[in-house]
Amino acid sequence: MRPFSILAAVLFAVLPYAPCGASGHGGAADSLAIFEESLLERLENITDQIAAEGEIADAESLLEYYSALASDPLNINRAGRADLQGLLFLTPFQIESLLDYRKHGGALLSLDELALLNGFDTYTAELLRPLIFFGPAGGSSDEKSGLRSELYLRTFTKCEDFSPAFLAKYGCSYGERLSLNITAESDAGEQLFTSWKRPFDFVSASLSCSNLSLGGKHANDLFKEWTINTLVLGDFSARLGQGLVLWNSFSPWSATQPSSFYRRGAPLLPYTSSGESDFYRGAAVWLTVKNMDISLLVSCNRKDARIENGKYVTIYDDGLHDTPQAMARRKTMSEYLGAASVGWSFPDFKVGINCIAYMYDRRCGTKPLYYNKYRLYDGLWGNLSLDFAGRAAGFSLFGEIAADRGGALAIVAGASKRFAGDWEAGVQLRHYPADYIAPHAGAASSLSGCYNQTGAVASFSYSSFGRFALEGTLDFCYYPKPRHNIRKPGSHLKASLKFSRVSADGIWNCYVKLSDTWLSVSNLYDFPTNRFSVVLNIERNAGGLFSFGANSRHSFMLGTYSVSAGVKASLSFRRLVAKAGATFYNARLWANRLYTYESELPGTYGGSLLYGKGFSGYVLLKYAFLKKTALYVKFGGTGTSKRLRLGLKVKFG
Repeated sequence: MRPFSILAAVLFAVLPYAPCGASGHGGAADSLAIFEESLLERLENITDQIAAEGEIADAESLLEYYSALASDPLNINRAGRADLQGLLFLTPFQIESLLDYRKHGGALLSLDELALLNGFDTYTAELLRPLIFFGPAGGSSDEKSGLRSELYLRTFTKCEDFSPAFLAKYGCSYGERLSLNITAESDAGEQLFTSWKRPFDFVSASLSCSNLSLGGKHANDLFKEWTINTLVLGDFSARLGQGLVLWNSFSPWSATQPSSFYRRGAPLLPYTSSGESDFYRGAAVWLTVKNMDISLLVSCNRKDARIENGKYVTIYDDGLHDTPQAMARRKTMSEYLGAASVGWSFPDFKVGINCIAYMYDRRCGTKPLYYNKYRLYDGLWGNLSLDFAGRAAGFSLFGEIAADRGGALAIVAGASKRFAGDWEAGVQLRHYPADYIAPHAGAASSLSGCYNQTGAVASFSYSSFGRFALEGTLDFCYYPKPRHNIRKPGSHLKASLKFSRVSADGIWNCYVKLSDTWLSVSNLYDFPTNRFSVVLNIERNAGGLFSFGANSRHSFMLGTYSVSAGVKASLSFRRLVAKAGATFYNARLWANRLYTYESELPGTYGGSLLYGKGFSGYVLLKYAFLKKTALYVKFGGTGTSKRLRLGLKVKFG
């Protein structure tokens, strides 16, 4: 799986400057609008990274997930273990510390009190500010009682070739424990309503419940201390350990944020994205018994594959079925999967055992080639791992060691520490042999999976909330075996430095980012190359009514110079919000291409590739009516390609 570095890169940039209104749960509408705007705009900071690593689907999942959290902040005094892990920022020790404090000390009253808890600090409390509020500890929360639901519809098409894509999402929850999610989607070029049995190309659904205690007056003694944190029927995502065995959901991993090296989050989540391959279909449960966590899951999912002589030759995960050939390979085989995880938590230490077994219902017929011969398997396969996390002398330590059925061993480990003031530093080491086979793994990686690399990442960060931030990172990785389109061993060295500044009144925000990437060999050049990039950005927000910004990107490689310069503006007037942007670009060399970011519809990533010479632009309109309904219209593109997008979002209850 991909390294999923988007989440932290955006959120650690957004949340230090996020408004405080959400935490009080009053004036939530204004706070939510500002938070969502910040979340969208900060994606621009890492547009190059998202495009290079192919993580657009993860960026969209990030937008959906945290916009939903910000629109419905969590009552920190009633939140269960599953809710707290769902925030992704908290370590197991912080969660246990918070639950223990609530049990013996009662409800928390403020962020200042939260920051004083064992394992917490001001930095962590500020990160949580937009996503929580301090409500009553008992009783029922008015905001989360009864039936609530949301419907979102989206369509877009290229103006030159009318082949629209459609997306429909419906989410429904009852109280704090029961939820239903349904997603239906058809990509551009896919036929819609070809039959009543399958009106959309992709349909996903899940029913989930959370925070169910099996204890009670009439409960059996065996189950009195059992809690069902999450139970999911249908489609779901899963995360075990540090990702060397199984991890198919986004994670707070970022090379620029030392504390995010340690992977965390709830083991199970209902699947709500429109991606057609990164999910499991079946049943899953996450239980807690005293200090022990147990996760169990089973899945049977259909896969797209090209079949020859009864064997699969190629597996496709793009979800596109817009040609007769693509339709012929649609869901032609099944994958059966089962996984289990058991973990024990202590005051300053956590250890877990994770295992997974999987197989296809067809034999492997893929031809061994120079780049894939180490990763082919046939029949039943599996992985087993031991993961740990702990605290010692102020350091946060973590790691995982895993083995596959063939005996290949993989390891990832790291440490981070916050120093006096607002400084933080960390290091992460990883070693994945070329013959380590773990197709469901999602640990930190610079390739599309956890294989064929030995690397190290070191980083530091400094943050003075609301004013100044500095980040630096150094990333080295060696690839001992050939890769796709690269027939010999290679390595990379990446370095970056970013400086951010916010004015005292909070109106002006600017940053400068310098980065340098050295490759010993690439898929385009059989000799060492170096690319140096500079990104400049400045924004002004006048009370949320009117804002504007300007940015430029500069890249130097192989004696060529690529540049882009853009401006954007936003105007809010009662129920109407209008946004517009324009960019000039000149990038003659494909290897030195650039990317830009545009404002987009909810849950849609707005990155655009800039290659050649020309202009691009867009206009986005949002009109809110009927209190909880919003209509979105966007038109934009370049001189040769124009796009139209429409969206409708409705909330009930």
